[in-house]
Amino acid sequence: MKRVLPAIFVLFIVSLTGAQTTIDKPAATIKLSRQEVISVRQLKGDVERLEKASQAKFTPEQIKQVLDARINSLLFVQFCEREKIVVSDNDLAKALSQMKSALGPTTTDADLEASLRASGVFVEPKVYIRQRLLFENYVTTKKSAEMRAALTPPTADDILKAYDLARASLVRPDTMRVSILYADNRAKSDADVKKQKEIIQGIASALNKTIFGAELFDAVFKLKTGDISPMVESPTGYRIVRANEFLPQKQLGLSDTVPGNQNITIQEFLMYQLAEEKEVRFMDSLESELIKKLRTEASIRVFEENLKW
Repeated sequence: MKRVLPAIFVLFIVSLTGAQTTIDKPAATIKLSRQEVISVRQLKGDVERLEKASQAKFTPEQIKQVLDARINSLLFVQFCEREKIVVSDNDLAKALSQMKSALGPTTTDADLEASLRASGVFVEPKVYIRQRLLFENYVTTKKSAEMRAALTPPTADDILKAYDLARASLVRPDTMRVSILYADNRAKSDADVKKQKEIIQGIASALNKTIFGAELFDAVFKLKTGDISPMVESPTGYRIVRANEFLPQKQLGLSDTVPGNQNITIQEFLMYQLAEEKEVRFMDSLESELIKKLRTEASIRVFEENLKW
């Protein structure tokens, strides 16, 4: 059956709160270093959140997968406790701040949670980040030698094979390199906006160039190399464009730069991409091996009769 849940460290169902009450039925019990109970109420909460996100009713098999994800999560937490693998509050706060900053300077906690949900993570951000950091610490403290051996740089043959596979998408579209004179009219008074417009129109007239079209994109591609546009108006301000160079569509080679990023070549981009893919495969393999090992060591009991509702 196709797996409906990503790996446990990507979609982390576990919550460290919400202990079983006396009226709750157990969905499962686990013990690696200590006994823990997963209640039906907790499991139902997990399932309901996922059903709401996927807009689909889960089958009994899918409910079992959700339970397995929670079991795996609790086993990993107990493993970290046993092996003294920890994450400091300072490291957690730093990682949380970095994740929010990556989304934008004004990102709120709610924005971050929404972003995680959009990528398939249905858990509170701090819990998710702590689990990620714990796993990273596990790898660096317990598996560093294996990681160094596995993550060797891609070879020239690897890069050439990746290039052949990606060749069809490695095409630079028609491109115009331009210089732009820009007058920003945001947060300006009507009088200042009018004055700016007159100045830009005057410059455009003085340059004595004419093209047709009001939008910047259209204006640019009507120019020939060396031409200067008249004033181009937009909701945010006024521009005059000079066409510096036209670059026709081209099949990109390994030594060409990536469109939109002149600091990296296609070869370097493919090398980074291959290295990242290798790291992902290595981490997935470690995760799978660890969970398999913990499940053999732990005592796990699933109450099948309580999984039907």
